[in-house]
Amino acid sequence: MKLSKEFYGRLATVCIFIFFVIVINLNLLNAKKYGEAYSLDAYTSFIPFVGEAEVQNNLLFVDIDEESLTKLGQWPWPRVILADLVSKISSAGPAVVGLDMLLSEVDRFNPKMLSQIMNKTSKNISDIFIDGDEVLEKALLNTPTVLATILHESEKNIFKNNSNFIIKNANDLEIREASGVISPIEKLKDATGYGFVNIDSENIGNVVRYLPMLAIYDGSVIPSFVLEIIRIYEEASDIEIKKSQGVFPYQYLGTGFFSFPIQRNADFVLHHGSTNSISILSAQSILEEEFELSLLENKIIIIGSSAVGLNDLKNTNLEKFVPGGMILLSAINQILNERHLLISTEINWITVSILMITLFLLIFSSIANSISFGLIYTIITTLSFILICLYIFDHLGIIVNLIYIFSYMATCLLWLCINLIITSLRKRELVVAFGQYLNPEMVRSIERSGKRPELGGLQRQVTVMFVDVRGFSEISEKLISKPQVLAAGINTILENVSDCIQNNFGTVDKFMGDCVMAFWNAPLYQSNHAELAVKAASEIEKMVPMINKLILQRAGAEWPVKEISIGVGIATGDVVVGNFGSQSRLSYSVIGDTVNLAARIESFVKETGITTTVCEATARLSASKFLIEMDSIEVRGRVSKEKVFGLYKFTDEEETIHNKILEARLLENSQELRECLNAVKPDSYPESLLKFYNGKVEL
Repeated sequence: MKLSKEFYGRLATVCIFIFFVIVINLNLLNAKKYGEAYSLDAYTSFIPFVGEAEVQNNLLFVDIDEESLTKLGQWPWPRVILADLVSKISSAGPAVVGLDMLLSEVDRFNPKMLSQIMNKTSKNISDIFIDGDEVLEKALLNTPTVLATILHESEKNIFKNNSNFIIKNANDLEIREASGVISPIEKLKDATGYGFVNIDSENIGNVVRYLPMLAIYDGSVIPSFVLEIIRIYEEASDIEIKKSQGVFPYQYLGTGFFSFPIQRNADFVLHHGSTNSISILSAQSILEEEFELSLLENKIIIIGSSAVGLNDLKNTNLEKFVPGGMILLSAINQILNERHLLISTEINWITVSILMITLFLLIFSSIANSISFGLIYTIITTLSFILICLYIFDHLGIIVNLIYIFSYMATCLLWLCINLIITSLRKRELVVAFGQYLNPEMVRSIERSGKRPELGGLQRQVTVMFVDVRGFSEISEKLISKPQVLAAGINTILENVSDCIQNNFGTVDKFMGDCVMAFWNAPLYQSNHAELAVKAASEIEKMVPMINKLILQRAGAEWPVKEISIGVGIATGDVVVGNFGSQSRLSYSVIGDTVNLAARIESFVKETGITTTVCEATARLSASKFLIEMDSIEVRGRVSKEKVFGLYKFTDEEETIHNKILEARLLENSQELRECLNAVKPDSYPESLLKFYNGKVEL
């Protein structure tokens, strides 16, 4: 069954639409988990965050590093040391201090703990050892401090929430609920604020991309560590949860002067940069007497650890093994710089819609008919979308899910592959349809164009050729009992004639016994079709001696004649070209008066003996200098006569004689024609033409 172009087009469109819908829906279901996470990584790698130097100079990470552990002892330190560190920092007048460590256990050097170990009374021990928790408690009272909590399945210690949340239009939020919170010990209940330090719950690829800002515990909203530091830094008591207005509404948190967007699950999207932009001081250096306290003044300080053994090293999409406290400071840096990243469902749907329109433009436009242009279209549009997405990310902070772009690109490539398969099938169909009667180069030209020639009925100027073997009826009668010899002979003739025609880019129409019909300028356009036809005829004439030799070789001595002769008739004019026939059998051919004219001219060869004879239009278009005008003939169905020309190379003497004879013939002056013919010397003029013109003299 023959499948049409429309069928393949519809099939491809349906396949692509199904593919694209499946990809988009799968992506929407897993957008945050995969597409958005890796899109954020890609954007960050191209455009890392660079904050204002003025803001970054106010941030400080106090690092309990390997050097501090070596000098001050293994972790956890006695609370007295931690209290001394906090006290010294407090004396410098920092803006806010955050302790990124969980103080949920009493100090192991607490007198009560030591008395249990040493089997002595607490009173005796207290005379020797100081209660580090009490010392730390007093240190915390002297400076704005945020202590860390952790969302957990279980509870430990009493959680205290110092933040007051004002919630407006936050119905869309899906804040995660915590079944428990691990909080600092009771003695540390008077810190300025408390916030959980849990990071990205997804943590795809072990990379921190988001920070939860809110959680629900025991029916109340509780803040994150970062959010509490921002609130205390602004000296605010309330945190607002609102929904923005506009085309792309989003939820955001406000702590006074600063506000920033959060995701539906209350995550803050991190735009990582180099952590080298944030100052770091070793904890042990601060405890030294000669330390310059002015380095801590008005700073937002987080105390954390980069020590490997304390297991607080995380990966960002730019760096590996970053202390958790540095990631928290980076988030604060981002908020203070008002660098907001937003992932919007509305933006995603707009992106999908634009990509669908662009995809359909590829499928339904003419550009899709060319694989190379389609590939260029895909590359240019994909790169353009990526560049636009990078621009939007850089200037607007909007994260467009790149998986949509790559889904679009994959879909375009799928379409191009389907189109390539369809094109290959069409080319194969063309080879089957035209390979037997077209020059191979013409077939390849059709293949390269990727366009099927118009095979329906259409009017076109063509040059038609008839080639006939003279005296073949007599040959057939002699070989009627030897069909194999006859077949070998006729096939040799037709094969070589066809080769000459196809070598000159002609279309072999049909074989009719010993006759070959061919034409030029269809199915492909050929501006020099008449010239090609005359050239083919000339080559056929020259090929006759070789054909005679081949016949003797293939048919053998039983071939009844030593030499064959042929006649070639050529005419140029308008015809109807296309597929003709019945539903069960079609033939690509031409019909029209020009075909009849070519056949009539071919039969005229018998009268003149000039092997190749053409009509006036062919002679004019071919512009061959070896075409000589011979006569005008009557053609059935035509009122006027048709001038005919013969392909013959005259000598100068022959040409002079011929011009005189032709002039007399065209004037229809029998007396003058007779005198011209009588004046012709033997061997000075073609004998066959002389005989022809003698026949035209009226008695």
